[in-house]
Order: sequence, then C-alpha cells, then structure tokens
Amino acid sequence: MKRIITVIICAILILSSVFVLLDIEEEVEGKVVIQDGVNYLPHVPIRINGNGDFAAIATSGDGSPGTPWIIEGWEIDGGGAPGVGYCLYIGNTTDYFVVRNCYFYNAYWINTPYYVGDGIILYQVQNGKVENNILSNNEDGGIYIRSSSNNTLLNTTCSFNNFAGINFRYSNNITIVNNTCQGNWFGITSSYSNDIVIINSTISSDNTDLVIDFDSHLTTLNTTFDPLKTSVDDGLSTLTVQWFLNIYVNNINNEPVLYANVTVYDSIGTKVYNGTTDTSGYRKWIGATEYIENSTVKVYHTPHNITVSKSGYYNGYSEPNMNESKTVIITLTPDPKYNISLQEGWNLISLSLEQSDESLDQALSSIAGKWDYIRIYDPLDPEPWKSNCTYKPNQLNDFDTLNHTQGFWINITELNVNLTVRGYEPSSTTIPLYNGWNLVGYPTLNSTKTIADAFAGTNADIWMIGNTSEPYQIQEVGAAYVMKPGKGYWVHVTLDDVWIVNW
Repeated sequence: MKRIITVIICAILILSSVFVLLDIEEEVEGKVVIQDGVNYLPHVPIRINGNGDFAAIATSGDGSPGTPWIIEGWEIDGGGAPGVGYCLYIGNTTDYFVVRNCYFYNAYWINTPYYVGDGIILYQVQNGKVENNILSNNEDGGIYIRSSSNNTLLNTTCSFNNFAGINFRYSNNITIVNNTCQGNWFGITSSYSNDIVIINSTISSDNTDLVIDFDSHLTTLNTTFDPLKTSVDDGLSTLTVQWFLNIYVNNINNEPVLYANVTVYDSIGTKVYNGTTDTSGYRKWIGATEYIENSTVKVYHTPHNITVSKSGYYNGYSEPNMNESKTVIITLTPDPKYNISLQEGWNLISLSLEQSDESLDQALSSIAGKWDYIRIYDPLDPEPWKSNCTYKPNQLNDFDTLNHTQGFWINITELNVNLTVRGYEPSSTTIPLYNGWNLVGYPTLNSTKTIADAFAGTNADIWMIGNTSEPYQIQEVGAAYVMKPGKGYWVHVTLDDVWIVNW
C-alpha cells in the first residue's frame, strides 16, 4: 500500500513539474527581452525539418520567391548543457525563407551533424536568407551550414562563440554580405565547399580568421581580416582576395566624361573588366583580385592596368595597386580633330593641331594608301625642296615626320579624300620666318583672323595659298583674306622675323 501511494505521489510530482515548466515557458515566450537596444520576444529552440514545418513556425509567407517564410524577432536561448544542440535548426528544405532580427545564444553541442551546438544550423537547405541577427556565446559556433546551397547571410554578427563564427561543410554558392565575425576562436571555416563569397565583412578571431581546407574555394571582396591569420591547408583549396575598384573619368575642366570605354587587366594579363562609364563618369564595383593563395604559393594579380578611351580625347591610363578598395580618378586630355577635304592631285595644307607622334604614318594615318608624294620647303637649305615618295625606299626619302608649323604639298591619288588631323590645339606656337619665302602651317583652329590680323607685328608683305586652277597652282591673297585651319601658306618677309600664333 505504501508503495502504491509513493508511485502516485511521484507521478503527481512529475506532472506538476511538467505543468510548471509549461507555465514558465509560456511566461517567457510572452515577455519582451531587450538585447543591445533591440526588443526580442523569447522563444524555445526551433526545429524545422522539411518544407511542411514552416507554416507552424513562420510569422508570415508561403515559401515562394516573392513571399518567403519569415522567422523574425525572437530571442532563443539554446539551453546550455545538455540543451538541444541548437537554437534554430532548419533541414531538408527548398522553400524560400528569411530569418531576421533574432538573437541566438547558448547552444550546446550534442552530436554531429544535427546537434552541433550552433546558434543556427542549416542542413541540406536551399534558398535561405539569414539577416540582421546576433549569434553569440554558443558552445560550437554561430552558424553551421552543411550540404546546402544558394543561401545568403546578410548583416549578421557572430561573436564570442567557442569554435567558429561561421562554419561551412559540403556547401556551395553561399554569399555573405556585411557580416561581422569577432572574438570567435576561428572566424570562418570552410571544408569541401565551393563558391563561398564574403563581401564587405569584418573578420577578427582569437586564433585564425580564415580556415580553408579539403578542396574548398573561398573569395573575399572588400573584407577586412588579418592575412597572417589565414590557413589554406591543402593544395586544392584556394583563397582569392579581391577589392572593389571604382573608376572616375573626368576632363581637364573636372567634368565627368560619359560613356568612356574602360578596360582593366590584371598583372598576369587577364581581362578583368570591359565596359563604359555611366552618366556620372563612374564605373563602380569592379572586383579586382589582389592575390590567390593555396597551401604552397600566393600569386599576386596586381598592380592592375586601366585604359580609358573616348572619342575626342587622348587615352588615359592608371596602374593602381589593389591591396584595398579604392577609387581611381583618370583625367582625359582633349584630343581635338579637324577634317581637311582633299582633292585628287596636289593640295597645299598643314596640320592645324600639335602631334604627339609626328611620324608620317601616324600624322597621315587616316589617308594611308591615298597619297604618294609630299614636298616641304626649307629656306635655310641651299636645296630647299625636300620630298617623301611612297614608291621610294624610306632611306632615300628626305624626311619622315611632319609637324604643325609646316605647310606642305601632298599629292592625293583618289577622289574625295578626307584627312582627319588629331592632336593638341596649342596655346601658342612660334614659327621663324626667314628673309624671302617661307612655307608655313596655320597651327590653330581659329577661323576668324584675317591675314592682316594674323601677321600684325611682322614684316610679312606677300601671302599665297594653293590653287590648282592657277598656272603655278598658287594664288596671291590680300590682307582681308580670312585664314583657314588646315591650309598651308607661302609667306614672304623682307627680314628674318618670328611669327607667334596664340589664338
């Protein structure tokens, strides 16, 4: 009889304990907890094992890409030892879901892989997003992701966990953005995992910031960590360190250059980017690799070579060393052009712009194959006429360059030819004039000056221009003649003089 009474009493006590626990649990779940200034609603550890479990747990959503399941606003204590092995476990799901604005702590390891003592465990999970959460003081780690793919971790802090802030196993295509891992024994560990990308994050561990092994491949982009606290443990695994390269293209007036062509190569010759600047003159967020490291070697891919081109400008260049994210400013210098219409036969012309490359091939590149003979005049030479003929070997020609101070005769071999002159418009050009006749250019794009205005202050007294309808293919012009860019001019002076063109 005493034994029966004892059994009844024990049963009553056990049931009472259950009721008390249920009452406490309900009381805790209804009380708001404040952590770091954020209000959380306490909740018992959660286990979701399959898509069908979301509806009972999520506060909203249906698992579709546009309306994911939402789990938010909870503070979950993993219970410590012996606990249940996690704060939040999600396994074997393909539905879209978001876990946000939660606080997970005090999970305790029981066994692998389901109860490893992490704040969040994702096992065989796709299409999940974990954002704006705090995971701290867990017996193993903050987040454990195993055999999962296509998941994102965003704006989440993993701190002061005993093992790793984030731990990947057998996973791929995981993106981590704006996360902080600090005060953990390991920052982030990755085994048998690929396409792990960490962007705009901070990693600071007590032991090793990044541990990569067993054929894992991890990329950091604009992420801060200690390069001396990384461990790439085998020859198959790689760590790729990248930074954001922003390029701003402007002109000498500090105005943005729109739709400039931008090409970026790394130091081993790989094309990193090819595109154009936007309407603000920028090309932003280019991922530029600093180095790729495995267990035996670290290969640097910087400095990078940037080439910027735009019609009307000279090309711009820069070679930044991409050891951090940076904005490179490239200022383009105007490369004005002037078109000269040429008729078949002889033409008396000049190059109205200063050439950066004065070689004939470059200066006349736009009419290559359309001329065969050029003549210039040197008044200081007893034999003043000099020539270059395309049918002669180059060593038999008298010259192979042209500059913007010279006038020259050129024989064109086709109808309707246009010479495009490219170069700098000089601010001032000095041309010596020698007693007698001089064949000079007109090194400006100004088309408003009369001859009288242009040669004011010199002793020039006769001027001639080319005119193939005249017997000697030249024509004298008077003081009212308006000078034209691209023309060549015969100028007669009675004494040595200097002509300065500064308009």
